[in-house]
Amino acid sequence: MKKTLFTVSAIALILGSSLYFSTSTSIKAANETNSIEKDVYIRYASYASFTDIKALENAADIIAEVKFSGKRETKVWGYEEGDTYTNTLTSVEVKKVHQGEVSKGEEIGVYEPAYISENGFYSIEGYNLMNKKGKYLLYLRTKKDGNYSVLGLYQGKYDLNETSTLKGGPSLFFETALTR
Repeated sequence: MKKTLFTVSAIALILGSSLYFSTSTSIKAANETNSIEKDVYIRYASYASFTDIKALENAADIIAEVKFSGKRETKVWGYEEGDTYTNTLTSVEVKKVHQGEVSKGEEIGVYEPAYISENGFYSIEGYNLMNKKGKYLLYLRTKKDGNYSVLGLYQGKYDLNETSTLKGGPSLFFETALTR
């Protein structure tokens, strides 16, 4: 009886350890033409977050509904002692302007805190890149190079095709942004 209990416990420990110590998750990541399997790596960051929709609106230079144009490129910057910072510069077409100095039909560049490389999909705080199916409401801040960044990471980007209702968590108050 003790041998059986020991054997079952040892097998459970080995299986549990192998699941616990896996370092990445395999997913289907979509590129422009088809689905490919990539490992996912998520980094955590310190970033400005907003307590209500009014604070987000006040911080935004641009509030616009946009559609992904199908064009994106990976951008790498050097900083602090040889470290690098990587983002995706995504091209979007402005469909409707709620605030700011852009025009309907204009194509603008938006920096997104994620990128796809040969080694996998890298994301800051679980951010997902815009895709061709989505129509997005974006709260944007102007960058020095004339492109834009999404405010508050996920707080400043809403997929207007998403039909599920937000439940709890830090994004609960942003439900009102979709009903503007």
